[in-house]
Amino acid sequence: MTGTNLTLDILTNGTLAFTQNGYVAGIILIAKVNGIIWANRNYIYTWTLPQNITILSGSPAFLYNCSHTDSQLITVSVTNCASNASSELELNISLANVGPRLFHEANVGAGTTVVFTLKAFYANEESFDIYFGDGNMNTLLCPTERNLSCTIQYTYSSAGIYRVKVESTKGTNISSVIIVQEYIKDLLVIGPKTWKLTVSEQVPSSVTWTAQISQGSNCIYQWTF
Repeated sequence: MTGTNLTLDILTNGTLAFTQNGYVAGIILIAKVNGIIWANRNYIYTWTLPQNITILSGSPAFLYNCSHTDSQLITVSVTNCASNASSELELNISLANVGPRLFHEANVGAGTTVVFTLKAFYANEESFDIYFGDGNMNTLLCPTERNLSCTIQYTYSSAGIYRVKVESTKGTNISSVIIVQEYIKDLLVIGPKTWKLTVSEQVPSSVTWTAQISQGSNCIYQWTF
């Protein structure tokens, strides 16, 4: 991918802080190719996390949870099977004061109900306006007790990248991103069921199969022979 600029951004959906269970939750990592989050492109992303954990994905967004405070190196590489590019981000995680946080999945299927949960809001908050990024919004009322959470459900009908915002008159301002994928349907493999090998080892036989789907986004095809 000559001339390609790959950057790795982080969305903490609020204050980066440890939960009562002892881990940081809801860190969304975003890979941008030439400054763009691609919703549906033939890219394969390889996420390398601490402890040599590797995740293969067709999506430029990844939800990361970690279990300890320190400096952690996150690496992502992207390929289109002809060339590749890579980027890394040093994530410094330390204990922080609890502040408003928005929790949700990074990748969901179109038509699937998404649960947005707002936690650790301030005591004087009464309601929040949630903008789902598709032109719709809703108002979320807060419980009277400080230690409870606010939850709202929403369904995206179409695949795409949606920028979510949470605002309140008391000063809360949280931004996030959710990627909605098309579900894969009707996988079909087209190609010969039999073929003849050549007698000469210097002239190898070759055959071509093609995989087709009627619907699906950010797909990775894995062939097993």
